[in-house]
Amino acid sequence: MSARNVNLDVQLVTPEMASGWLSDCAVSYQRNLRNGVAEYYAQEMLRGDWDLTTVLSFGRVQDGPWKLLDGQHRLSAVIKS
Repeated sequence: MSARNVNLDVQLVTPEMASGWLSDCAVSYQRNLRNGVAEYYAQEMLRGDWDLTTVLSFGRVQDGPWKLLDGQHRLSAVIKS
């Protein structure tokens, strides 16, 4: 796998951004959301114990739409917190 087409972007994710990405970038084969996991992450965020360097993964095939590959529980936690 070549890293020549990898782009990294650092952003503070708002609840509105998280909600939009969860609705617009979802993939059909995503694991089921476990509310307990999202709630645990939300509590970590509220306490200030959350690691701010966590990575969300998006991908796309050629010029297709961006899809969320990894991060639905963390985005759900952003909304809950």
